[in-house]
Amino acid sequence: MPCISGRDLAGTVVKTPKQASRFKVGDKVIAVSTDYRDNRKSAYQEYAIASEHNVCRLPPSVSALDAAPVGVAYVAAALMLGVCIGLDFSHVNGPDLFTIARKLDPESVPKDIRDEVFNNNITPALRPKKGDWLAIWGGSSATGCIALQLAKLAGLRVVCILDVARSEERRVGKECMESV
Repeated sequence: MPCISGRDLAGTVVKTPKQASRFKVGDKVIAVSTDYRDNRKSAYQEYAIASEHNVCRLPPSVSALDAAPVGVAYVAAALMLGVCIGLDFSHVNGPDLFTIARKLDPESVPKDIRDEVFNNNITPALRPKKGDWLAIWGGSSATGCIALQLAKLAGLRVVCILDVARSEERRVGKECMESV
């Protein structure tokens, strides 16, 4: 209380902002609910608010149930790779999150994640470069699968580690590996 927490969010737009929006009532969407400090954005409740820049329209072929975990998994993978280990996506038309994060005022970053952003001892020489190896534990999870794809996109060689007994050698792990 006062909300039902949760980050994974997919559903139908029931109201848009008063100003012009790229969404309309009835659109099927996913939203990356990363602002866990704002209870209105908690995903496990009947209605949730999302910042428009965190919302994506779903293609008709993708169900809300299938899409819901993608947003947070993508954010977790991108931040882990870009901020925590310093992988640069600028050569594939993406951001250099490491450099962007280092330019922030530390006081503007929530205290509970400040050390991850500013005190991880990564120097420019230690940043991963094209051709370097990366091991990803939990390779069949949504976050692991997206981290694999982003790392490969940025030119890394990747080894994914997964628990076959836990994953039941299911199609999730196989599809993830076959997609790269």
